[in-house]
Amino acid sequence: MKHRDDPEKKPATLREYAENKLHQTSALDVDPSNLSPEHMREVIHELQVHEIELRMQNEELLRAELELAEARDKYRDLFDSAPVGYFTLDPKGLIMEANIVGAGLLGADASSLIKQPLSRFVHEDDRNAYFMCFKRMAEDVDAESCDLRFVSLSGSVFDAHLDSLAVKTLEGRTSEVRIAASDITDRKRGEETLLRTTRALRTLSEFGRALARATDESSLLDAACRVIVQAGGYRMAWAGFAVDDRAKTVQPVAHAGFENGYLRAAGVTWDENKPSGQGPMGQAIRTGKSSILRDLSECPPLAAYWPETSKRGYVSLMALPLFVEGQVIGGLAVWSTNPDAFDGEEVDLLEQLAEDLSFGIGALRSRAKREETEEALALQAEELARSNLELKQFAYVASHDLQEPLRNLISCVQLLDKKFKDRLGSEADKYIGYAVDSAARMQALIEALLAYSRIGTLAKPFKLVDCQKVIESSLANLRTAISESQAVVTYDPLPRLTADEMQLTQLFQNLLGNAIKFRADKPPKIHVSAAEHEGEWVFSIEDNGIGFEKEYADRIFSIFQRLHTRTEYEGTGIGLAIAKKIVQRHGGRIWVESEYGKGSTFYFTIPAQAIDQ
Repeated sequence: MKHRDDPEKKPATLREYAENKLHQTSALDVDPSNLSPEHMREVIHELQVHEIELRMQNEELLRAELELAEARDKYRDLFDSAPVGYFTLDPKGLIMEANIVGAGLLGADASSLIKQPLSRFVHEDDRNAYFMCFKRMAEDVDAESCDLRFVSLSGSVFDAHLDSLAVKTLEGRTSEVRIAASDITDRKRGEETLLRTTRALRTLSEFGRALARATDESSLLDAACRVIVQAGGYRMAWAGFAVDDRAKTVQPVAHAGFENGYLRAAGVTWDENKPSGQGPMGQAIRTGKSSILRDLSECPPLAAYWPETSKRGYVSLMALPLFVEGQVIGGLAVWSTNPDAFDGEEVDLLEQLAEDLSFGIGALRSRAKREETEEALALQAEELARSNLELKQFAYVASHDLQEPLRNLISCVQLLDKKFKDRLGSEADKYIGYAVDSAARMQALIEALLAYSRIGTLAKPFKLVDCQKVIESSLANLRTAISESQAVVTYDPLPRLTADEMQLTQLFQNLLGNAIKFRADKPPKIHVSAAEHEGEWVFSIEDNGIGFEKEYADRIFSIFQRLHTRTEYEGTGIGLAIAKKIVQRHGGRIWVESEYGKGSTFYFTIPAQAIDQ
């Protein structure tokens, strides 16, 4: 309520108001004691109204002060408990105010930071960047941000992200700069880890393609080193093979990146007794496990190599063993310019790359060995074909060119024996007898060899054969021998199978004839049987002959191998060899079980569905 005499000025207190009223009355030359009651009531009423107005104004002021104090407390609470650090700087960069979080980042008490330059806590390598950033902060109206490293009072280094806003006066000058600071150390490490992992994955992927294209070990190792450097971002990579010589040297095979003669100067070995063999490469080859060196000062034996590595920018090193067929053949070394390299997944992926590289080397060596084997087999097949051709030629010669003169020789010797027997003396008769016997034996041997060679050269195609008829034909051919020896031959029902009928007849005839020939003093008893087992027929020919010692069981199937002299038992010693060759052509096996003085049992198998060999 305004005063009616002075509407532009309102008394501050009731006393002031009353004094003004008295002054106004005096100015009108009115004695207050002469005021009428009505006038006095009016003055008193105005005083009471003004008192009420003043009381209301005081209450409003008190409420405003309380609200202001409450707002100030809320601001201080928010300021101090914010999840980021807040700093208020004057135009010179001195700290005017810091919240609890900001002070905690710097490792100090908030009050102790007042009037301190924030630049004092910036890493020395980042101060120029900070000053440039602060200049933009102070000059720009818009927000400014940057990433810097800070060093707390305890000496710990952390990465921080700064967001700023400049506060301007009415004249446009900067009165203060408000900065929000966040610790982004974990985020930076995560970004660096992700970057290294991404590089390693790209390295592994590109190496996989190089592995698929590799044609020899040299190109594979070159590709591996090149991919590691180009895709992985490493300073240098090299691969070498461990030489098992007196010096235990590691022979470099491939490298990529900034090498500049390092490998020649280093002379790496895997000898633990030499300084150059105590580094990661030597350890990896000796132990078969990866080895990491993050700082050369951690390996004093390599102190002599510090100048060579430092001038090339090498800081950390990882060496990985290379295996072929479970044996360490060498190693792969990767140099980095980052002391924090080779952590976590990066190590796992590089080990995977080394494992793939080992697999590639082993595969290339297996392929080379297989190609050598195939080449040797081709040469062997060629030699075998030549031998078969020579065998066919021999068979032709044996059956024609040798047989005719041999028959003439036998005829001449027999004529000599007939015409001059008992006329040239007993000694001449003896020599003529030797000649007749030798010529006949030679003819038998030639015929035996011819029969042996014809198993493969004059063989008949396979067809369905009834073994019952085959054994009957064999017995018919042996009728004379059976009759003279009074042999008894029995047989069980025999199967039908796919085979060369003529050779199968010869097989039975040879084995039955063998049983009749090597009989004991009593008449031979021979039994033939057959049983199907796991897709093949197993035949057995059991006799009660003289038998033989078990040690000769394999020998008797060799060509011209005899257990008895020709005077004891006639023959060329090739019958069982022919039997073995026939069985093998049919895809089977042949063996014998015998006991001296009690007889023998010959076994052979023929597949139920024989394939012509």
